[in-house]
Amino acid sequence: MATPLPGAPERAAGSSASLEVTWADGTPAPVGGRLGGYIGADRVVMRPAIAEFDAVAAKIAEAVNTAQQTGATSSGTPGAPVLRGDSALTLRVAEGVTAADIAAGAPGPSSRPTPRRRAEPCSSRPR
Repeated sequence: MATPLPGAPERAAGSSASLEVTWADGTPAPVGGRLGGYIGADRVVMRPAIAEFDAVAAKIAEAVNTAQQTGATSSGTPGAPVLRGDSALTLRVAEGVTAADIAAGAPGPSSRPTPRRRAEPCSSRPR
């Protein structure tokens, strides 16, 4: 394990963040202080958080695109995927998607409601 620089803050108990730096000749070079703190925060906090954001983004894209495929557009065709990307950084609406591409209806011959017939008047009245 690398020796911290004099005056560098101590690593938190149980922390697994460490950085091993070596010179070109293979001699270990200690890293600590602010640089060590930044690297530790990147490895212990930021990278796991980014991985979680990416997983959430992928689940959102999958859920939206699956819902799209089970619905029908206003023209009655099945919906196509509307989200592209597999990470929080790359998730976006697919190029060329318009409002007509959104599958907000149920699949079938018509997504419009069937009009109701008017009730016929009764020919016999109770007296």
